[in-house]
Amino acid sequence: MKKKLPYFICLINALFILTIFILNYFYQLNNFNFTLKCITSGLFALQGIINFLYLLLVKKVHFLIPLIMTIGLVLAMLGDVTINHNFIIGAAIFALGHVAFLISYFLKQKGRLLDIVFSTFLIMGTVFFIATSKHLVFNEAILKAVVIIYAVIISIMFSKSLSNFIYKKNLHNLIITISSLLFLLSDLFLLIAWFSNVKEPWQSNVCMALYYPALTGLALSLIIPESKKATK
Repeated sequence: MKKKLPYFICLINALFILTIFILNYFYQLNNFNFTLKCITSGLFALQGIINFLYLLLVKKVHFLIPLIMTIGLVLAMLGDVTINHNFIIGAAIFALGHVAFLISYFLKQKGRLLDIVFSTFLIMGTVFFIATSKHLVFNEAILKAVVIIYAVIISIMFSKSLSNFIYKKNLHNLIITISSLLFLLSDLFLLIAWFSNVKEPWQSNVCMALYYPALTGLALSLIIPESKKATK
């Protein structure tokens, strides 16, 4: 029989998720207030840190993969704080966060042909869209380059999470896959909201509505046990 998660860590995560969802609502309601954004982003980073400490001190699991995932959450929080003031620096920090997530995915399961297949098609689609869309306007060439690099990284990140889930169908990998997909879609709407010449107020709302569930989902995945049995 599988051991259930302790009540206290379940309650802590439930409170974090509920608080993040409520703050996300008021953050958008208050015209994307920067202070509320920093608080909300700080909470998913704190959720990840608490879950990491639980794994390290209580479960006494090997710390490397949870540590890298937690670093990714902290980098995402720092990207949130920075991107409003400097898009390039903020996007670079976000990209490092995605790289951290991606490394943790590859440490969970080695690279496979399926990763390459998924990544190739998704990268081709996202890069083609960014490079050829008449509705995307970049004032500087470096902005377009940063966006393309970022798109490649997050495409690989989602592709790897999907491949991991297909190989090992368990709740842990499912949460990571859904969170990675939400992250990808959130970034798509961020791209449209910031660089499209067809701007609508709802674009930013959809971006953030997807973003915070993605990050709190990744933080939650830390404490979800991962089945070691592969799906044939």
